[in-house]
Amino acid sequence: MQKQLPKALYPFIWHFLQNYKITVTIFIFLSLMAGLWGPFNSLLLKNIVNLSIEKNNVDAIVLPISLIIINFIVFDNFTWRGIGYIRSKYVPYIINSIMSETMEYILGKSYQFYQDNLTGKISKQICNLGDGIEKLIIDVASHFLRGASTLMAALITIYFVNSLFFFTMFIWIIFFVTISFAMSKK
Repeated sequence: MQKQLPKALYPFIWHFLQNYKITVTIFIFLSLMAGLWGPFNSLLLKNIVNLSIEKNNVDAIVLPISLIIINFIVFDNFTWRGIGYIRSKYVPYIINSIMSETMEYILGKSYQFYQDNLTGKISKQICNLGDGIEKLIIDVASHFLRGASTLMAALITIYFVNSLFFFTMFIWIIFFVTISFAMSKK
C-alpha cells in the first residue's frame, strides 16, 4: 500500500517538519525575537534623549548606550545568524525529503496517470513544489513572525504612550487586515 501524503498545504508542510520540532521551535523563537530588537532600540534611544545629564557626568548614559551596542552587535546579529544557520543546515534536507517522498508517491501511480500527465511536467511541478515550500518556510514565515512581533511590541508601546492613539491604531489595523484578506481572496 502506498503511503498517503496530506492534501492540504499546512498539514503537508508539517508532515515534513515533524522530525525537526526543536529546530522549528528555535526558528520561530528567533524570528519573533528579530522583531523585538527594533522597538527595544527605540525605547533605549528615547530614554537616552530624555536623560538629563549633568556636566562632566556621563555615568547615567553608559548603561543605555551599552545596551544599544549589545543589542545591535550581539542580539540582532545572533538572531539573524541563527536564522541563516537553520536555513543553511536544515532546509536543504527538508526540501530533499519533500521532493523524494513526493517522487515516491508519484512513482506509485497507475499507468493511466502517466498517460494523462507528461513526465517533464510532473518533475517540474515537484521542483516548483520544493522551491515554493522553501520560500514559504524561510522567507514568508520568518518575515511574517518578525512583523507580527514588531506589531505587538509597537502596539504595547503605543498603549503606554497614549491609549487613544493605541485604540485608533488597533481599529485601523483590524480594518486594514480585514480588507486585505477580503481582497486577497478575490
